Amino acid sequence: MNTTTTGRPHLVHVISDTNASLLTSGVWLVAVHADSWCPFSNELLSRWDGEVAATLQNNKSLHYHNNSAYRIATIDGAVNTRTAALLEVQAYPTIKLIQQGMVWTFRNTQNMTTSNIVQFASEDWKEYAWFNKLPTTWSVWFKLQLDLFNTFCGMLAALEAKMGTLSTSASMVNLLSYTVLVGSVIGIGVLLPFGIVYLT
Repeated sequence: MNTTTTGRPHLVHVISDTNASLLTSGVWLVAVHADSWCPFSNELLSRWDGEVAATLQNNKSLHYHNNSAYRIATIDGAVNTRTAALLEVQAYPTIKLIQQGMVWTFRNTQNMTTSNIVQFASEDWKEYAWFNKLPTTWSVWFKLQLDLFNTFCGMLAALEAKMGTLSTSASMVNLLSYTVLVGSVIGIGVLLPFGIVYLT
């Protein structure tokens, strides 16, 4: 398979804008992260291969319902914004289960324990009323929002780190999210009337 792995004991694929077509076949559990500025992404990644991938790949009873083995992957959404836009990512980290062209999103974002993630991948996705079809191409609007989101959060994280006040508290995250949301709305509202075409 033409994909890069982390080189660690359990096979974890690294999906990027250049090989995202791999997601159209097989059963994938992917973590979309922004580890360059998101502390929650870093925490999840520290468990992704050693715990999540190990559990799903080593326990045959947890293989997908059609007996397909899970393919575990990570996507750096801060860099590969086209792939993140394809998956309609709205926050970091985001966990997606992809199979047969359909996408389920892990919703228990306040409790991303290994056991909850494994439970979602093996059973809980069946209870999800909402899922979406994997688009054939990425959305310009999603990519624009993600680029703005990544830029604002990266700048804020760099500023906080420089000031020595980097915080992972819920209140700080909510403040950052609100700031980014307002900035994104303003940014889109300013760009569109002037007819700037954004297709990079």
